[in-house]
Amino acid sequence: MAKFQDDKFVHLKSDTSKMRNKSMMYISFNNQLAAKTVALEALYNAIDECGNPLSPANHVIIRYDERIDTIEIEDNGRGIPHDVLVMIFTTLNSGSNIDSSAKNDLETDTLGRNGVGTLALSALGERTEVISYRGDEKKARRLLFVEGDIKEDTTYPCDEKKHGMFVSYKPSKILGKNTRIVWSMIHEELINLQFLNQKKLKMESFYTNKNGETVHESYQTKPFESILDLKNGEDRLISQKFLIHMKDRNVLEEVAGETFRRFVRMEVAFAFTSNTTNPYIDSFCNSNNTIDNGSHLDAAIEGLCRYFQQVTKASLSERDKLDIKWDDVKLGLSIVPSLHTNMEILFTGQTKHKVYNPELEKLLKDLTVDALQNYFKENPNRLKECIQIVKTNARARREGDKARQAVVREVLTNWGSFKMKNYDPCTNKGKEYKELFIIEGDRWVS
Repeated sequence: MAKFQDDKFVHLKSDTSKMRNKSMMYISFNNQLAAKTVALEALYNAIDECGNPLSPANHVIIRYDERIDTIEIEDNGRGIPHDVLVMIFTTLNSGSNIDSSAKNDLETDTLGRNGVGTLALSALGERTEVISYRGDEKKARRLLFVEGDIKEDTTYPCDEKKHGMFVSYKPSKILGKNTRIVWSMIHEELINLQFLNQKKLKMESFYTNKNGETVHESYQTKPFESILDLKNGEDRLISQKFLIHMKDRNVLEEVAGETFRRFVRMEVAFAFTSNTTNPYIDSFCNSNNTIDNGSHLDAAIEGLCRYFQQVTKASLSERDKLDIKWDDVKLGLSIVPSLHTNMEILFTGQTKHKVYNPELEKLLKDLTVDALQNYFKENPNRLKECIQIVKTNARARREGDKARQAVVREVLTNWGSFKMKNYDPCTNKGKEYKELFIIEGDRWVS
């Protein structure tokens, strides 16, 4: 019997080698989008630290130098304990958020939850520098990674008032030959964060272009609903801006056979616009822009449609023969929900671009309807404004349907459109049917 030739089997022993050889498995992108994704891991870690009630952090500084393609992110939080610093930056599934149940009572929402982002920073960087300042211990520990390998590891004294994390990251070409950080992508995230972080958080950035010119910008906390003005343009809004809040502190979630108590909190900002083809529609979860949307946006839209369809129908008089549809509510509707939760079953991947949880979606639909009922009970005049817009949309749709049907009937009954040169159509005026004679040959012309 012939001997078969076996394949060669490979085992990637270290987590760093796993990340470098199969980076798409962990961050889903290559080239510029990959560099953005990894750089944002450092930013989100700093944001998470600022949002933790146990941390003194309230300041994040972002520096990007286009000349050397390096981004630096620094916060004034607690810093990572030195005894676990190497583990956090060299192994998968390592971090303080792996067990989210430990922080349930704090109602802290976090982006870093799988222990992947810190490893990505070290493994997928041409040069990555990490410094953890522990003022209470009067020590700082510095790690320098070059293409995933630790080249320097030093500990030195620091001032007792100095505390927090410093991360410097230059992306590696292992992510693609066109890999580089695009500042406009990072800047857009910083703009969004102005509307999402309602805590006392100060953010500022320093961007140095290729000519060595530095632009300094501070990001002030703004009301969440103001994002509708920025993204749509104030002149495009035809209604007031609305903001509704909802929360549930006792959501039960089963993970690995165990049941945990979770919290859910969501704000939904919406307004009607004159842009009926492409109004601003977006979504966020735990301060991350979920660009592929998902359960939270679907729930918010369905909740709005159910509520406004019901109240608009109830407002119709006997003479109004309007059939209110969800499309009448969605026409020109600009909407953006921001979800905050510590649920584990949430994102569809490590890049956190989409939320998917059917049970959560059902809960958010009901919470949205309840929040709308409570809001408009206290603001009945604002409800009348919305109802009038929905009615106007319904009438426009009805007239549009009539016009389309008339055109279709005209096309279908216009026999003149089928007339051929040198041929006269058969006619029998006054009767409800048409007679069709099929002939062959030119001698039957006319």
